[in-house]
Amino acid sequence: MELSCSRFFDRLRYTKDKVNNRLHQNKQQSTQKNMRKHVLLAVIPHTANDFQPHLIRRYGLLAVLVLVVGVQLLYNFKQTGSVLGENANVSMDALLEGTNQERRKAGLANLNLNSKLNQAAYFKVNDMFEKQYWGHDAPDGTKPWKWFIEADYGYTMAGENLAKNFYTAESVTAAWMDSAEHRKNMLEPDYTEVGFAVANEELHGKNTTVVVALYGRPNGTGVVVPGTLIAGAQKGSLSLIERFGIGMQSISPVSLGSIIVLSFLIMVAFVAHLYRDYIPHAVNHPRHRYHHGAIKMGLMFGLIVAMVLLYGGGQI
Repeated sequence: MELSCSRFFDRLRYTKDKVNNRLHQNKQQSTQKNMRKHVLLAVIPHTANDFQPHLIRRYGLLAVLVLVVGVQLLYNFKQTGSVLGENANVSMDALLEGTNQERRKAGLANLNLNSKLNQAAYFKVNDMFEKQYWGHDAPDGTKPWKWFIEADYGYTMAGENLAKNFYTAESVTAAWMDSAEHRKNMLEPDYTEVGFAVANEELHGKNTTVVVALYGRPNGTGVVVPGTLIAGAQKGSLSLIERFGIGMQSISPVSLGSIIVLSFLIMVAFVAHLYRDYIPHAVNHPRHRYHHGAIKMGLMFGLIVAMVLLYGGGQI
């Protein structure tokens, strides 16, 4: 009798487990089916959504816009301490590490941070803000070697790299590496020392972060010869591809991700525009019926352009 009861309860537990497993599988299948249904409704124009994907409808676009803006503001605050991303997070230590990392990749020795070169770079960045110019040479003809003299740094050879409107040290070094002449300065085998200056002030009416890097090899005498040639990449030496790459380097990963999301919405809107003739007459007015996809494409493209202009203004 006890054995029969034991078998009965074992059988009951087995049946219960089997039923629970089947219910769990059915629930998973139902969840997957609902997910596929919602994805199709969101991105693919078809009969169930009246050939108007939910993702590019009013509330779908509003949700995406809130997500993009919210993540961007949160990232700006985390990285720079400002929701607008106006304050750059560029440190000399990070610039030195980034530079030496690239040099190690090329099999070159690390550069040492030199206090006199830091001071010379500081003189240069202050001069740019004071005289309101951007470039290696000042409007009054002042050459970069002047700042080496001011800092009492004697050298056998020296170079200068500039950058502005980048928000991280990593993006600065990446942009320099994307330019042949700036990369030459970073990877010059004869340089042994480097100095940096980072400042954020108003330049040409806009809040601007400027980075100055001065590279050098000391001559051991402490005597600076005025007029010694300094290697510095000029604006006109950059190709169109290099300029585009530099602009992309100044865009944060979050901004780049947002651009990818908006580009995906453009593709959804484009497909919807192709199916505009299938939209039921009772759903929309003729103006919306024929142009809703094109309107959404224009809106998304405008947001991408605004984001690139706002966060991709880096120059070297």
